[in-house]
Amino acid sequence: MEIIGAIISWAINIYIFIVILRVILDWIPIDSQLARKLVLLLHDITNPLLWPLRRIIPMIPLGGGMAID
Repeated sequence: MEIIGAIISWAINIYIFIVILRVILDWIPIDSQLARKLVLLLHDITNPLLWPLRRIIPMIPLGGGMAID
């Protein structure tokens, strides 16, 4: 039973790392086609969890057309 808990904990930690990587890459302008594919992959992986949260948590406007969500 401990191994199941360890696997779940490991998977959650990897998912958190992927979300943090997505946030960082969303703030960096990307010119490379390969990097864009990586960003799209990260969006595909993280969107199933983030989209429901975006409906609940409002965006915070920063001005100049920018916002944090």
